[in-house]
Amino acid sequence: MVVWRNGSWTPYDSKALRPLLLKEGENAQEQVGELNLTLRGWANYFNLGPVSKAYRAVDAHVRGRLRRWLRSKHKIDSSGWSRYPDRYLYKTLGLVELSLLTQRLPWAKA
Repeated sequence: MVVWRNGSWTPYDSKALRPLLLKEGENAQEQVGELNLTLRGWANYFNLGPVSKAYRAVDAHVRGRLRRWLRSKHKIDSSGWSRYPDRYLYKTLGLVELSLLTQRLPWAKA
């Protein structure tokens, strides 16, 4: 769930997002596959109303957590932005981008 805190949408660590705790020793592709299942289920459950800002907040949170996990797994000291850019996370690893899902909502089309 995403909540409005301090003037911005903030991912809330609820049971819905607990599977985002990344496991050590797993393959990155397997980890992203599990994340995608959780994210798609979460998005389908919470897709009523204005969700675009919430989806963007969750996308940013997931990208940060995944980068942190990749840095830890490969023992990288940098922030991970140059080694693991968004394109790598979405295209190579196949991470689902929730903010793109709102484009396909039937009530969002004119």
